Amino acid sequence: VIITSATIDPERFSKHFGNAPIINVSGRTYPVEIRYRPVEVEEGDETDNREQQAILDAVDELWKDQSGDILVFMSGEREIRETTESLRKHHPSTCEILPLYSRLSESEQEKVFRPSGRRRVVLATNVA
Repeated sequence: VIITSATIDPERFSKHFGNAPIINVSGRTYPVEIRYRPVEVEEGDETDNREQQAILDAVDELWKDQSGDILVFMSGEREIRETTESLRKHHPSTCEILPLYSRLSESEQEKVFRPSGRRRVVLATNVA
């Protein structure tokens, strides 16, 4: 059995399975800038609406400030689908919005790795 994860505690996992061997495989790394933006709370707002608006605002800010693609980690498939729809309505066709989660078809997942002439926003789970 091979298990891959960016977030698992390998030593703890290995001990649980009788000191199973741990093999680390490093991949390519890319420069990443992490920005934290607190969600602004307004009375009467629903949580889902605040989160969607916060993501739209953050992507807008990054779109204006920087070049390069944007990676947004999200908690699940439903959130990714909803945010993909919101961003596609909100951003021009010069922007490619790509969902990425494990239940997508292989061809849909591979779009993330194919070169594109457009700037991209990738919405992914930590598993993807």
